[in-house]
Amino acid sequence: MRTHSVVLIFAVGTLLTVCLYANVAVAAPQPDLVAFHIPGDDASDTITSFASRVGPEAGAQGFVSVKNGKFSLAGKRQRFWGVNLCFSANFPTHEKATKIAAHFRKLGLNIVRFHHMDMQDAPGGIWRTKADGTRELDPEQIDRLDFFLNELHKNGIYANLNMHVSRTLTKGEGFPEYESGLWWTGSNKWVMYYDPDVQQELKKYCRDLLTHENPYRKLRRVDDPGLAMVEMLNENYFSVKGVELLRRLPKRFQDSFRVKWSAWLKQKYNDEASMFAAWESRQQPMGSVLAESNTWAKDLGPWSLAETNVSVKKTFGGESPDANIPSVRFVPSGRSDMAHHMQLRQTNLSVTEKQAYTLKLWVRADQPRDLKLELATSAGGEWRDLGLFETVQINENWQKIQRTILPRESIHAEVTLALNFGLDATPIEFAGVQLQEGAEMIELDNRQRFDDHSVAVPDTGWPSASHEDLQEFMVDTERAWIVELKDYLTDELGVKVPITASQENYHAPGVLAETCDFIDFHNYWHHPLFPGDAEWSQSRWTVDQQAIESAPTRSDWPANSLLMRCGWRYHDMPFTLSEWNQGEPNVTGSGAIMMAATIGAIQDWDGIMFFSYTENGDRFFADRFEGWFDFAGHPVKQAVIAAAGDIYLRGDLDPLKRRKSGTYANRVDGRTAFEFQIGVDVNAKKPDDVVVPEQNRFQTPDQKLLWDATDPQQAFMQLNTDRSKGVWGLIANQSFQVGDMTFDVGDVRHNYATILLTSKDDQPISQSHSMLLLASSSAENTGMKWNESRNSIGENWGTGPTLINPVNAEVRLPKSGLAGIPSVWSLDGTGQRTGQIETAVEGDQFVFEIGADHKTLWYEVEIK
Repeated sequence: MRTHSVVLIFAVGTLLTVCLYANVAVAAPQPDLVAFHIPGDDASDTITSFASRVGPEAGAQGFVSVKNGKFSLAGKRQRFWGVNLCFSANFPTHEKATKIAAHFRKLGLNIVRFHHMDMQDAPGGIWRTKADGTRELDPEQIDRLDFFLNELHKNGIYANLNMHVSRTLTKGEGFPEYESGLWWTGSNKWVMYYDPDVQQELKKYCRDLLTHENPYRKLRRVDDPGLAMVEMLNENYFSVKGVELLRRLPKRFQDSFRVKWSAWLKQKYNDEASMFAAWESRQQPMGSVLAESNTWAKDLGPWSLAETNVSVKKTFGGESPDANIPSVRFVPSGRSDMAHHMQLRQTNLSVTEKQAYTLKLWVRADQPRDLKLELATSAGGEWRDLGLFETVQINENWQKIQRTILPRESIHAEVTLALNFGLDATPIEFAGVQLQEGAEMIELDNRQRFDDHSVAVPDTGWPSASHEDLQEFMVDTERAWIVELKDYLTDELGVKVPITASQENYHAPGVLAETCDFIDFHNYWHHPLFPGDAEWSQSRWTVDQQAIESAPTRSDWPANSLLMRCGWRYHDMPFTLSEWNQGEPNVTGSGAIMMAATIGAIQDWDGIMFFSYTENGDRFFADRFEGWFDFAGHPVKQAVIAAAGDIYLRGDLDPLKRRKSGTYANRVDGRTAFEFQIGVDVNAKKPDDVVVPEQNRFQTPDQKLLWDATDPQQAFMQLNTDRSKGVWGLIANQSFQVGDMTFDVGDVRHNYATILLTSKDDQPISQSHSMLLLASSSAENTGMKWNESRNSIGENWGTGPTLINPVNAEVRLPKSGLAGIPSVWSLDGTGQRTGQIETAVEGDQFVFEIGADHKTLWYEVEIK
């Protein structure tokens, strides 16, 4: 998770999209909403309890292991369904811990991911800073963690411990501090892969935390089978980002990089003469031109200009560094919120892995400013740079920029070369832009030596072979650190459960398969957006309200469809989605939960952990929610995660029986994920052939799950299993036949709703005597103030109690399809009955109406 400097921490990403930051907050009328609250300390044994879905005491059946490519417990397949906790929420008081654990069990959760324990001193973190500036584990925080883990484990809830998330080593600990810039450059994430002193600090933390004996369990953590898995790292880039960051690091970290680099070169070449000879013999000459600016005397030609929320005046053929080089001048009407909101680009380019390319351009500005250079792709549903993602400083003088780029993968017709100049209204001029195959070579200083670590890091003009070696070195170094740390945890400390490193898309292809026990991934649907000059601002942010059901194939930050991520799992290795959610407040926010339950079930994933229940230990029992992803105090998200767990954890929806495989470079298209289990085969030479559906309508072969987005304004998903049936999405004023029952949905504010009927006695609905009907939409706080665009509330979160948007519908159940006569009750937040609902008989159906009058989002259906 990315970090905010004080409190909040949320998701991944580098490329941001359109957003408006309206300053005017208006108190939106809330006449159609009704007060409804699920107490965060409720553990009562009512119809809304899913505690029976959770197993016995965590660890009672031994350690979690990997068997036949799946998590296993006592020889049986094991899945996990849970939440993240962050910062102070990891360390509740004893009194709170007992109540929280029991409530989590009632929600049917069986795992908690302990995230961001390592960033701060108490109370927000695990540390205590001593007088000399060094840090140690805070005894009170450790005691709270011990007790909390014991309470969770007693309630059948396992732990996923994250070892390095956001700790930044300080001057007091003997390390230089530096401006991290992009989120992934902070918290020592990048330098950890090669700096031995940083590595030793993490090892010490692992030893102190994992070999500590929990007095309430009477077990060291490494010996406690309540621990399900360990994530060593979190969103830690290294080789896939290249060395652009290195040039901005303090000398201390540059030196330690060169020590490793020199040692690696010595091992490969033995002596410097052999190295220089190899580099010179493998030089790639200049070749075909992929992109150039030779039309700029009159127009942009094949280039295009993206203008988001600003206008940009263009002038062609003006002043140039050379009379033979045409130029273009851009004068923005104002600054934009994101660098790429003013973007000069050429698209549909192709590049080849390990083929060198040279980028040249001239640039100047009316006054000093930044320019971001980018060669990137979104092929396969994941935005990533291909060896160039750099910020350069420019001034009033024409300056020539030249870069050698060595793409890490081959991409056909889906590569973009972009010059991003948003965030600043200063006029800027370009000339002589050219992207060409090959690399120009300068004469290298042959006095560079291995033993004194004076071999420099390859730069522009160095042989392309030296850049290839640099890439190989970084991948080898990345792999070596993961192996070293994993061996340390297992062999020296005694960790007995599955271990992984960072998330799959943060590592070079193949590294995780070669080194780790399972694969992890993070994803978000409409993560909050912030202006480029105010990252993690509490007042300047937006959350788009787009329903996840309406855009199955969308795969660009900040909204990546889970469907298009399916191909990233690896076959024959456990796969977890340890961060997934949809930004709040949101009128369609529960869709992410239903999506994870259903997609995770048919794809047979091994664990899903929503980000996050809360990052604030004071919010567990609040009657309001606050935070872009919080489940705490949010009645809709709590109700949906409880009910949807049946689909995934109970196994209502069967995994697909056939599978298709892709490769690291060519993953299977996510649109086939309703027909096949899809993922990477690490041994495959080429991807399997598949037929991709032409329309946005997907259905499993057994017809138990349907996703119909052919009309995005009425997109929905439908579930029809023996023990659970439902429909959700943009479903207002429509009728849905689900198996032998009918849901006639009436008016629903914002058109979005989730209706799910699930058996509570684990019998098929046709034989069940106890069922729960969920009918939810969205939630707000009392007095929540939206902006005019209704995509932000700034800091105006409002007060308790929470208000729910009721769902009006008529439910028709078949007389022949039930075990008796139904009685229906409305329920309060704890699941206690508040009133009986009239049930009528119409022909061969039982009919009842639900809606605003009942002031609830769930109902009990009893069959006698």
